[in-house]
Amino acid sequence: MKKKLVLSLTALFVLSACAGKVNKPGELEPQTYKIGTAITNKAVVTEPKDDKKGEFESNVTYITVALDDKDAIAYVLIDEAQNAFEFDATSIEPFEGRKTKKELGNDYGLNWFEQVAALEEYVTGKTIAEVKAGDPASDLNSTVSISVDNFIATLEEAAANAVTYNDVVGIASSSSVNGTEENGAVEIVTTVAAVATDKDGNVVYAFVDESQLKADIANGVATPTGSDLTKGQQKEAYGMSEKGMTEWYLQVKHLTDWAVGKNADAISKAAEDSDVTSTVTIYPGSFVNTLVSALSKVK
Repeated sequence: MKKKLVLSLTALFVLSACAGKVNKPGELEPQTYKIGTAITNKAVVTEPKDDKKGEFESNVTYITVALDDKDAIAYVLIDEAQNAFEFDATSIEPFEGRKTKKELGNDYGLNWFEQVAALEEYVTGKTIAEVKAGDPASDLNSTVSISVDNFIATLEEAAANAVTYNDVVGIASSSSVNGTEENGAVEIVTTVAAVATDKDGNVVYAFVDESQLKADIANGVATPTGSDLTKGQQKEAYGMSEKGMTEWYLQVKHLTDWAVGKNADAISKAAEDSDVTSTVTIYPGSFVNTLVSALSKVK
């Protein structure tokens, strides 16, 4: 089976004619859906060469999916946050966060956002079993290729995570990033949030997780350290309970449970709510800001 996604203008027109119904961004036909989100991480190291700096790169793929009553994909959102520390044999450049690949649009190159839009459209109306039984790479037929394997695997995981929610009319996702460096130890933290809302703009589904990819950089060499799993995926292995604190994923679950039934304005004031401050001891700023950013994308 071919492992590459290819895309041409002809393929786009064909897909638009034959794929399942795709709503406007962030919009769903009001009804009950199963909604789930999944994240996959990958750290990539490029060593310095000639006059070109090396990179320790964080690649975070995140997908949110809404399934209908027949478990067919009614709506799907795919994006990737790609951020890096640049370095050479003597220095590490200050971190500069980037927009996601979808947000960058044409500025990213490779027509990435168009290819992913075609993939989103291709899987809409299909069940996960039907997607896996097909051959998206061949069906999409392109002149510029990106691998679809990780997208399909992440999509399958998002569907496996899906839980039923009622009165859903909007869905969106967002991410934010922060990079730190101290004595050659670098860390890129990508916060991912996803939401679904009812007709009044109140949250019915909220998801937050963080990718935390680390490396030690010395003498022009970057050595990844730590886990490729997100903080939420690590659960107890993240280790906060060993320090006498409630585990990270449980604190974040409390925050996302608290967000249900609230609108963006109420969520933005989480730091003023004693129900949050008494239970969530980790700094909630990036979680709250990314949730609010996701809500701003719901149409």
